[in-house]
Amino acid sequence: MESRAQQALRARKGQEEMNPLQGIKVLEWATWLSGPMAATILGDLGAEVIKIEQTDTGDPLRGLMLYGKWALADGRHALFEAYNRNKRGVVIDLKKEKGREIAYQLVKWADVFVHNYPRDTASKLGLDYQTLCELNPRLIYATASSYGWKGPDKDLRAYDLAGMARSGHMMALSELGGGEPQSGVIGIADQAAAFTLSHGILAALLARERLGIAQEIDTSLLGSMIYLQHYATSYSLFSNREPFRVGLRSEPVVNPLLHWYKCKDDKWIAIIMVQPDPYWPDFCRALGISELEKDPKFDSISSRGQNRAELTSILEGIFATKTREEWTEILRVSGIPYCPVNSFLDLPSDPQVVENDYIIEFSHPSLGPVKLTGFPVSFSKTPFSMRREAPRYGQHTEEVLQEVLGLSWEEIGQLKNEGVL
Repeated sequence: MESRAQQALRARKGQEEMNPLQGIKVLEWATWLSGPMAATILGDLGAEVIKIEQTDTGDPLRGLMLYGKWALADGRHALFEAYNRNKRGVVIDLKKEKGREIAYQLVKWADVFVHNYPRDTASKLGLDYQTLCELNPRLIYATASSYGWKGPDKDLRAYDLAGMARSGHMMALSELGGGEPQSGVIGIADQAAAFTLSHGILAALLARERLGIAQEIDTSLLGSMIYLQHYATSYSLFSNREPFRVGLRSEPVVNPLLHWYKCKDDKWIAIIMVQPDPYWPDFCRALGISELEKDPKFDSISSRGQNRAELTSILEGIFATKTREEWTEILRVSGIPYCPVNSFLDLPSDPQVVENDYIIEFSHPSLGPVKLTGFPVSFSKTPFSMRREAPRYGQHTEEVLQEVLGLSWEEIGQLKNEGVL
């Protein structure tokens, strides 16, 4: 079987028909992260995606520089590139009647319409569900909202931090005993909403094909983050307690064999012995602490729990004597469950990440070879493909109006003169 890298290369050479969503057409009217990323996921799977931006503002993500950290050569923006690949981009003034007419023609072309604007904005511009489903009864209308389509706060605007805060995620990261809330990885709520919405879109497309039903779907930052924490929320709901945390460094270690340790080279390694008793003898021999195997303080899961502080201190001292690479080889040969604790910068050199194309290399037309996140699902016959970089502002406007809507150069020129494009 060919590797995912070979499959992706074949797809990039023009065999996009091998992608899972080949032939599905997506119209995106979205900004920032959650909506655009949902459409990008569909594009990664082979859908044809056209992104609409406003003539006066465009997607604000293009201008988010954060002290220059996102700025790339040739006026490119790293975050916009990541969240808008595999799309063609058009610029239309949706406040003008002729601009909306162009959008309506694209809606008739599309299978899916994705947006993350407030509902009142969509209604004012005539891009609400009722209007668009009358134009295209087979349309899947997908919204990435803040807090869901019902409830007292359904029309409130929110961003990534709100998803982390209101879902319980920030308190779950706080110190035990009511410490201050802590932020998670930036973008995690937006990303959760994007994956949830794309999942819903796929289900809605399947329902349309099997049942003949087209519909509106909605996911939110709040709902997606609650669902992402299914383990912790379920524990709290059934026990009426806050979820426990495994091994915050400022808290007592619950299980020293389900923990992480610093090695001699200042890199970290995680020991993952959820059921530790069967591994305990081999673990002791691997670490050169055979005398502890039958020590009454450590010879069972309960005794190790009672003496966890002492055992943790012993293990910290032992792991500090060798590099992570040395411990990796020792634990692998011994059959002990472990894994490296990677930083994001470690990922491109992790062989498991590379072999599965979780990080890929793409030949960008203006940036040259760049590394990007791949797709987390492997398909044996219809792989993910990286076909095009994120569009420049309005890059494909004329191309789309000609190829998709059949407009002539004269008609396009007139629309430009009228400020519609």
